[in-house]
Amino acid sequence: PYFKDYLPAFEEAYSRSYGRLLDLNLALMGVLCEALGLRRETRLASELGCEKSSPVGRLIGLCHAVGATTFYEGASGKEYIDDSEFARSG
Repeated sequence: PYFKDYLPAFEEAYSRSYGRLLDLNLALMGVLCEALGLRRETRLASELGCEKSSPVGRLIGLCHAVGATTFYEGASGKEYIDDSEFARSG
């Protein structure tokens, strides 16, 4: 029932030309966040300079780069995330 309320924002986002799929995704996330009243800063991992040799090391580096003190991962993360690496890194 609310589709008509949000259609103009989606049409505007889809009407622009994007060089990368990422740019379209960011625009659509912006539309959704605005509709939901969410205020957030978006930071791209590629902008944070966290090139580590292991996937877990990269996650730890990203957490440190943004000042995170807690990291939440879904159930699939238990397959590869070693909690002790996070503990050792602070």
